[in-house]
Amino acid sequence: MTIAIDEQICPQTCKLVENEGMPIEGSDEKGNLYLTFDIEFPSQFKIGTKQCMISALQRNADQLTVV
Repeated sequence: MTIAIDEQICPQTCKLVENEGMPIEGSDEKGNLYLTFDIEFPSQFKIGTKQCMISALQRNADQLTVV
């Protein structure tokens, strides 16, 4: 299953996917599926990776918002 994520995801974000969970006993229906994101951020980046990230962020600066 592929699920499009069109919102900001932070550690411990929970996303509801309706009717994609476990089957409901005695029924043809399915329950809801809850996805919890456990995101681990790297503590270090290689120089080339840093430069690539900076370049990508600069190219898309008009789409970035500060929260």
